[in-house]
Parts: sequence; C-alpha cells; structure tokens
Amino acid sequence: MNGVIELIEAGTTYHNDYGELVITTENLIEGINKFNSLPKNERRMVVKYGTHEPAADAAGWIVGLVGLPESAPKKVAAIVEWTKRGYEAVVNKLQRYISPEFAYEWVDNKTGEKGFAIIGAALLNDPHLTALGPAVALGESKRFMTLTPRDILFLSTGGFTMEMREKLCTMLGLEAAASDDDILNKLRDLQSEKSEIEVELSNVKNDSENKIKNLSATSTEAGNKIVELQAQLDSANKVAAEAREQKITLEAETEFAKLCASGRALPREREVCLAAYKRDPEGTLKSWELRGTVIELSNVTGISEQTPSSASEKASAIYAKAIASGKSPQEAYSEAIKIKN
Repeated sequence: MNGVIELIEAGTTYHNDYGELVITTENLIEGINKFNSLPKNERRMVVKYGTHEPAADAAGWIVGLVGLPESAPKKVAAIVEWTKRGYEAVVNKLQRYISPEFAYEWVDNKTGEKGFAIIGAALLNDPHLTALGPAVALGESKRFMTLTPRDILFLSTGGFTMEMREKLCTMLGLEAAASDDDILNKLRDLQSEKSEIEVELSNVKNDSENKIKNLSATSTEAGNKIVELQAQLDSANKVAAEAREQKITLEAETEFAKLCASGRALPREREVCLAAYKRDPEGTLKSWELRGTVIELSNVTGISEQTPSSASEKASAIYAKAIASGKSPQEAYSEAIKIKN
C-alpha cells in the first residue's frame, strides 16, 4: 500500500532530550533536495515500527519527499511504501504518531558535506517531539493525503472522462481500475527514468572516445527508452486535446440550445451554428445577438423556410449566407451589421 503522510513541519518544537528545536523553511528545502537528488535505488528511508532503535522492524519505506507548498514549504510530506504490518498499525491505530528523524549537521559519507537532513521516521505511541499530529488512515484526515494525477497533469479542463482515464492507464501499462496513487507513482517513475537517462547521455558525450565506445550499447538503449517515453507523453497530450475538443463542443451545444429556447434559431441550423462557434466563439456569439425571433413556415409542398421578420432577422440571414459561402465570421459579421444599421 502506497500513501502520502505529513512528516515534519517548520516551526518550534520541543524534544525530551535536546530541548527546544527550531526547524526553518530553509532546513526543509535542504532536506528535501538532499534526499530527492539521490539515485533512485538509494531513495529509501526506513519508517521503524514502535521505536527509533536501528534494529527495529520496518513499518514502511520513504521513497520521496514533497514540500507543501513546493516553492516555500512549511511542511514536508513523505511518499511511503507501507509494509502490511505498518499499514495495519496506521489503519487500526496500533501506533498513534509518525515521528521524524532528522539532523542539523548530517555528514554525507560520499561528499563530506554537512547540513540539515531528514534521515527516517518511526511509528510510535510515545514520541520524543511535542506537537505531533496523529498518523491516521487514508482519507480520515488532511494529515494523511493522497496525491492525484491532476496535481502534475494538465487534465483540469473538466472533460477528463472515465474512458480517457482508462486510455491513460493503458498507455502507462496499468490496469483500468488503477488508483490515483498507482497512476501518480507510475508517472513519477517515468519522469524520473527520463531524467536519469538524459543525465547519463550527457555524461557519455563528455567522456573520451574509448568510454563512448564502451558505453555505446547503453547509449543506444537509453535513446530508445527516451523515444518510448516521449511517445507515451505525446499520447497523453492527445488525450488532453480530446478533452479540450469535448469542452468546446459542449459550450457550443449549450449556447445553441439557449438560442433555440429564446426563439432565435431553428433546430435545423444546428450544424452550421456549431461549426461557426468552434471557428470563432466570440464572433459567433456577437452575430447571434443580432437575431430576432425566427418563424418556421411551410409551403404547399411541405418544404420549410425561415422568413426574416425584421432588420435583425435579415442581418442574421445574411450572416448565415455569408458563412455558408465560405467567408470568415468577421467578414460575415461586417456584412450583417451594415443591414442592421
């Protein structure tokens, strides 16, 4: 079970052994960057079960840190892969608190650099820090959050249907019933893989000819992977374009329905009116304002026609005729306004 839980926040807290501790936004940014810059296979911090002791069983593994908000975080959320025991402890309230582990002068064994670092956490009933909120099950509190794909995608148009969601899951190699967590984690994995491959290719270019020859097979494989990832991103863009098309069609249908309801258009004009709206929504709405009430007449052979009953109807008829002849909405509007004036 993957989840996202609030781990640590900026401010003043009190530790039973170390006394008053001040955690700044700068500390949080440094801790997030330090962890997220690690290679993917090293981004795993243990969440201990029931104690901070090193030999404790794992309740879960932290695989990512996110600032809330990202630009100037006041809190840090941790993406956690829970073990079965850890998840049950959270859901059933067997352990009440999530207690962060951090250090102000943590020394990086590889670089020798010192600085603030978030180094783990523990599920506890008796934390050493004050002001800790409870660790609660998914959906029960704002402290335990689920991030959705809408946080990182452009699918906020209101046209993201279940069919499109299923298409997205298929493109990502997921089951159609995949959760938002599964989709988000897959997208983040793809983006992370792409970034790592691009860095690898850049390093290859800067190496000597011999090293380039030795890494040629890896370079080719990485290039193919980038092409594959780009194709998946292009497909996602196509889904978004379809959503936008659905949105403009819905707007056109709504406006035309209003026009018919007010007696200023006939149902048979639907296709022409919808096409005009999609080409130029603003110009088309202006032209529709010119219309008066239209009347449907039938001659002896049963053929219907629209007869203008005022200058507004005549202007509307001229606009429709101009559109049908291939003129732009702006040109048709100019001709129609002359008649009305």
